[in-house]
Amino acid sequence: MGEKASTSDLQQLWANLKMNDAGSLKLLMEYTYGLMFGYGSKFSDNKEFIQDCIQDVFIAIWQHRATLVVPDSPKGYLLTSLRRKMINNGAKNSWVPIDSLYNFDPEQDISLDYIVFGHEEVATQMRLLNSLLARLSERQREVIYLRFYQNLSRNEIAEIMNISGQSVSNILQKALHSLRKLWPVGHALLLCLWSLAV
Repeated sequence: MGEKASTSDLQQLWANLKMNDAGSLKLLMEYTYGLMFGYGSKFSDNKEFIQDCIQDVFIAIWQHRATLVVPDSPKGYLLTSLRRKMINNGAKNSWVPIDSLYNFDPEQDISLDYIVFGHEEVATQMRLLNSLLARLSERQREVIYLRFYQNLSRNEIAEIMNISGQSVSNILQKALHSLRKLWPVGHALLLCLWSLAV
């Protein structure tokens, strides 16, 4: 496995941990921690709270490993579990309403490489996109984040958000329609969005 683990790699680790392989649990955590922390930070600005919830998810997986089925989408399963854990524990901690989550900081979201290596136009488009994303509904922003920032499938997003796949498609289509209406002529909106998935 490389730096990024494929779905089949994660499924293999999951199968191994079901057979009491603690090393596979450790690798699963290492490969998915950044993804989970990034998603968790969309709901809370309390880093310790996010870390505790991630740890709780993996503790629960280890405790119930014998009865868990290897999921079709380990990433989807982990993000769903984290979201639920954060909601359940949120009343006791600094829960941030989802409405305030997707005010992306362009300086944080845009790689310095774009600016340093002469890609100012891309950086400008990304800033514009971030400002337009702030105008979408909270559900639209969450679907956009999961689809284009985390590169998850429609079914994975449906599982995470606890809605149907058709609802995900509808929300995504409405979000893209809204962005197209707001996006200035001459800018490549879809190219900008798809560049996030790389």
